[in-house]
Amino acid sequence: MENEQQLYVVRRLDDLGRIVIPKSVRKLFGLEAGDMLKVLVEDDAIVLRKHHALEGVESFVSYMLNSIFESTGWSAAVISEGHVLYRSCSMEWDTLPPHAVREKIYCPFGSILAELMIFSNESFEGNDASLLCSFVARAISNMIEA
Repeated sequence: MENEQQLYVVRRLDDLGRIVIPKSVRKLFGLEAGDMLKVLVEDDAIVLRKHHALEGVESFVSYMLNSIFESTGWSAAVISEGHVLYRSCSMEWDTLPPHAVREKIYCPFGSILAELMIFSNESFEGNDASLLCSFVARAISNMIEA
């Protein structure tokens, strides 16, 4: 965070070990109520980092998205809160194909993490794209650890 003014805040730890992260810091890092944070110990510091539930499965997700493209010619992406987390190597966002199917990716707790989308320039025939999308989304969901 170059050119950012260094923020210095003192907070009291409550009886349950909680602290309040100042609103300015939450805004700076895009933190919202319900976001998961990783607590790390680095040397003599406690470090908080935003946790992304798909961490640890990146190579599997990339493999699946690229496999979809290689076997069908359809582009694929994993999207969360309007942001592209992963995409097949074929994906060009300035020319997004007009046809899409989508399936939700769930975490072990049952909440929705992201959405898998498969795109094509041609309309999808039958249920093939929907079935593939559903299968891959479930495979990704099953790879995510609690």
